[in-house]
Parts: sequence; structure tokens; C-alpha cells
Amino acid sequence: MVKLYVKRLFCLSFTIIFPSLILIVGKRGSSKTTCALNIIGKSRYAGKPFDRIVIWHGDPTGTEEYRILTDDGAEIVGELPQMDSFDNTKRNVLVVDEVNFLAFNRAENAAFERYVNYGVSHKSLSMIVIVQDMRNLSPCVKRSADYLLLYPSFNNYDVLYDLKRKTGHNYVELMRLCGPKDNITTAFNGIGPPLRRNIFEVININDDADSD
Repeated sequence: MVKLYVKRLFCLSFTIIFPSLILIVGKRGSSKTTCALNIIGKSRYAGKPFDRIVIWHGDPTGTEEYRILTDDGAEIVGELPQMDSFDNTKRNVLVVDEVNFLAFNRAENAAFERYVNYGVSHKSLSMIVIVQDMRNLSPCVKRSADYLLLYPSFNNYDVLYDLKRKTGHNYVELMRLCGPKDNITTAFNGIGPPLRRNIFEVININDDADSD
């Protein structure tokens, strides 16, 4: 029998490292944008604020979700910025939200995949990619992720079982630890606890073998 325990341990050493690729996945209204804002805010709280914040949004003139950032100097744009626009001596973050990945042509897909690989590793850049459906992301993007923050509103069992096959973790069971605004955070980079709830709460898994 597998028993899951959540240890309420809040420690900045368990936060998101820089630079990294962070995927936030959940249906509309699950607080994905709030989570992204909190990640950026925690960096400032830890004494390591981002020097440049760019939001690539599918509706840059219509959204008010990032007003707290744009009022403080962040940029919001309607297309993928030129990679060379990021100064690799600074701490940069690019938030990608409400972008229709399924409409990408081959060149656009290649440019985005280069971002998540070369950009994150060479441009002092963290990327926060927010989607409602993980299947909309290319295999390259998913493989490159350092962190996956998965909300229970995303309940596609094919994807959850595929994650189990790749990680060994039972995501159907893990989702039962969550309320509607909680997420299961998986760290793929080997730094810190691999499974957490809401980034900071460590999830311990105990395997108790039944004799019968």
C-alpha cells in the first residue's frame, strides 16, 4: 500500500532555482497566473529580484492579470521576444501565457524550442510557461522542464498515467492531496525534494508492502 504524507515545511531552499523552465498546467480558474506571480514575488522576497520581466501573452492589450508587474516596469508583448534582447549578465524571466501553441508553424515551434533549451541555459533566463492542457506542448518542451506544477483541474488520465510511467509517481493518487487551488510540484532537476505540494510542502511517499 502506498501512503502519501505532506510535511508542512516552508523553506526558501526548496523554492524554484534560477534559471529554470517551469511548466504550470491546469484548467481555467485554477490560479495558474497567481502561482506565476508568486514565483516572481518569492524571488524578490529571497533577495534575488528579477532585473527584467517580460510577459508574452495571447492578449497583451486586453489582460489585466499582470497589472501588478507592468505597473512596476515589466513588459507585456504579443510575440516571442528576440532572444538576443535578454542580457545574460542580468536575472531575466519570461512568462508565457494564453499562447496558442497548436497554431505554431514549424519555424515558430523551432524558435520556441530553442528558447527553452539554449535561452534558459545561456541567457540567464527563467521561463514560466502556463497552459491549460499539457498535450499542447511539444515533446521537446516537456522534456526540457525543470519543474512541473500540475493542478487537479487537469484530469486527463492518459497524461497522468504517462507521467507515472516516466517518473514512477502515481499522479492520480497525488492529486487527492490537493484542493482546487493547490498543485503538485515535481522537480526534475534533482535539486531539493522531488515531490511537493505548492512548491514548499514536501510530499513523502511510504511504500508499505501488504503481506496478503
